[in-house]
Amino acid sequence: MSTALPFSIQRISHQANTSIDEHWHEQAQLLVVLHGTASLLINGERWLVLERQGIWIDKDIAHSVTYGKHSEMLLLLFSAAKCEVPSKPFYFSNLLLELLEEALRVYDTADVSQALALINPLILYCITNSQHDGQLHLLGGSDRRLTRAIACLNQQPGIWLNLVELANHAGCSAKTLSRLFTAETGISFIQWREKFSIMTAMERLAQGQSVSQVALDLGYQSVGNFSTMFSRVMKIPPGKFTITAAKGYIAATDH
Repeated sequence: MSTALPFSIQRISHQANTSIDEHWHEQAQLLVVLHGTASLLINGERWLVLERQGIWIDKDIAHSVTYGKHSEMLLLLFSAAKCEVPSKPFYFSNLLLELLEEALRVYDTADVSQALALINPLILYCITNSQHDGQLHLLGGSDRRLTRAIACLNQQPGIWLNLVELANHAGCSAKTLSRLFTAETGISFIQWREKFSIMTAMERLAQGQSVSQVALDLGYQSVGNFSTMFSRVMKIPPGKFTITAAKGYIAATDH
C-alpha cells in the first residue's frame, strides 16, 4: 500500500469451504462481508460474521478465516488508523457501504489521494458508531485440555459427547474440564455447547441449508427439538431466520 494513501481497498471473493491459515497484517484491517459468511478465529476466540456485517481487526493480530459458502467481501488495510472499537462484528449502514463503493470507484484514478483523505475519517466514524455485536462469539481457552475439547467439538458438531466422554478426549477428568469451561470461557459446558450449536446453525442457515439438514447435521433427534431450542434462544423459528431477523434479534438483546 502506498504510504501516501490512508488505506487500500479491494473487492475479493472466495469459493465455499475456503480456509485461510493463521496470518496477520502490519496494518489494521476492515473486513466487510457483502455476500456469504466468514468464520474467524482470533486469539482462540471464534467470531461469526454474517452478510451485511463487518469486523475490525487491529494490526499484528493473528487470525484465520473460513468461508462456508461462496463469499464476496471488501478488504481494507489502514496505514495509520486508530479506531477505538473491539474486534467484534458490526452491522454496516447504507452510508458506510456508499463510502466504500466510492473508495473503490476512485481508487485507480488521479484523484485517489484527495478522495481517500476525505473518505477515511467518515469510514472510521461509521465503524465507531455502528451497532456492534458480541452475541456471535465463542470464547476459547489457553489450557491445552480445553483447546483439545473444543477442537473435538468443532470437528464433530453432530456428535453429542457428554462431559465425561469429552473429558476422555481432552485427557482430564470431567470435573476438571467443567471447571476449565467456566474459568476460561465464563460460561458452563452446557451453555457453551448450546451457543456453539446456535452459531453453527446460524451460519449454515445463512448459507441456505434447510432446517431439517441443519438439525440432522447438528445431531438433534428431531427437527422439532432443534426448532424448539433455536426459537427459545433466537426468539424466532429457524425457518424464518434471515440476516434481517438476526439483526433484529441482536439489536434487541445486545447489552
